[in-house]
Amino acid sequence: MRESIMARLKDGGRLLMDGGTGSELQRRGVGVARGVTIGGDIGPWSARALGEAPALVREVHEDYLRAGADIIITNSFWTNQSRMAMDGIGEKWAEYTRIAGELAVEARDTVNPDAYVAGGIAPSNQGSPSIFEELRGQAEALADAGVDVILPEYVGPVEDCAAAVDACSEVGLPLFLGVKHVNQFLQDPEALSAALKGRRVDAILAMCSAPEYISERLPALRGAFDGVIGAYANIGYLWVENATGDPNQQMRVIEWGENTPGRYAEYGEEWMGMGAQIIGGCCATGPEHVEALRPIVKG
Repeated sequence: MRESIMARLKDGGRLLMDGGTGSELQRRGVGVARGVTIGGDIGPWSARALGEAPALVREVHEDYLRAGADIIITNSFWTNQSRMAMDGIGEKWAEYTRIAGELAVEARDTVNPDAYVAGGIAPSNQGSPSIFEELRGQAEALADAGVDVILPEYVGPVEDCAAAVDACSEVGLPLFLGVKHVNQFLQDPEALSAALKGRRVDAILAMCSAPEYISERLPALRGAFDGVIGAYANIGYLWVENATGDPNQQMRVIEWGENTPGRYAEYGEEWMGMGAQIIGGCCATGPEHVEALRPIVKG
């Protein structure tokens, strides 16, 4: 029987998380720009793949597990009604969210039954009460699909973090919070910790930020928050104007630059030295980065 994720973390265990899913699907040929709007809004992003290429979504999960991931995140980042409505499929949000959970759970059970599935969900428009109702619905659908953890992620302002936690905690699963753009939104981790006091937050993860920004802010987060901390960085998923020649089909390009798998593993080692117990990757990282982190995180 799989040991609970919180038991492992409370014992001081370190867990390796997967890398980017949406960017990896793009790298494998999935169009993730459908439903975009002029000005660069990315629409429902990788949600379309759940209906059009579910086997490829599962393949990405399985490849991360084979690379050594202890935690994989469902492809449900923006499977909420308002984001999917941008591409005319808003009524399918519950179905797509459930499929995202089931594909990840199936991949886990096939490749590494001891691994964990985090149900990743992001508010599509921070600050709107209806958006956080969407988060609650997604959390319920993912819990029904069998995920182990709920991960409200890509959340920024302190008040939005608190609201997202409230929306997702009712399902009773461990809850990790992913805070984006840490150079902006983790300037005052003491304020964040104070706002979350009395709420169920089992881990705070710095995410979707350049690795160097995470290195700058992680020590302050460690000092402010008594629970588990972690990190998964964005290493180069860049918006390029008219990348496809169509402003309504903008695409992001993957440019690692100096953030090769080896260099990213060095950041991972640095973050563990700062107290991080969960290390993974966000946009543009792939199975290569997870594989490079494997000996660092797992010893």
